[in-house]
Amino acid sequence: RALARAPHRTITIASLAVGAVMALASLRRHWALESGAADLAIFENTFWNLVHGNGYVSSMKGWSNLFLDHQSPINFLLAPLYALVPRAETLLVIQAFGLAAGGAAVFWIARAAADGALHWGAAATPLLYWAYLPTRNANAFDFHPETLMLPLFLWALQGLEQRSRRAKFRGLVLLLLGLLGKESGGVVLAGLGLSWVLGG
Repeated sequence: RALARAPHRTITIASLAVGAVMALASLRRHWALESGAADLAIFENTFWNLVHGNGYVSSMKGWSNLFLDHQSPINFLLAPLYALVPRAETLLVIQAFGLAAGGAAVFWIARAAADGALHWGAAATPLLYWAYLPTRNANAFDFHPETLMLPLFLWALQGLEQRSRRAKFRGLVLLLLGLLGKESGGVVLAGLGLSWVLGG
């Protein structure tokens, strides 16, 4: 009923609530000293060096440029957020709310597939997305910038399916941002594009 009365507000509040729960889950894991030095620590160290003018390097990787490991230019766009609160927890919170935002995109895609009607299936899709084990595992396992490809690509598809040029442009921008997540972004996008074409 809430989705029928105020869909934008309801799905936004739900996404924020799920993001808070996901953030708390990953933060509790981190505070229990279960984070991995090979993942979260490398990225946190890299962000620290980046925002303090030391370059895109990690002392944990022998002061090598992180581009020698993976291509994740999206980290440069996340750096200003990290600079506000330069702690490992900031990365975990960004990841949690980013992943949670994908549920709203799934809702709008499903609702468009139902010709704008609020079918029960459209209302259930964000719950299925949020409960999906790989999504929850991606949130729980340290920080990885490629996890943000999922919500960015979903919101890109949502925008590209709209009729207005503004929405299509927004979708194109988000698609390009998703490609900045990791070098494997092109392969992921190719799979999404193929499913989109076949789904019709």
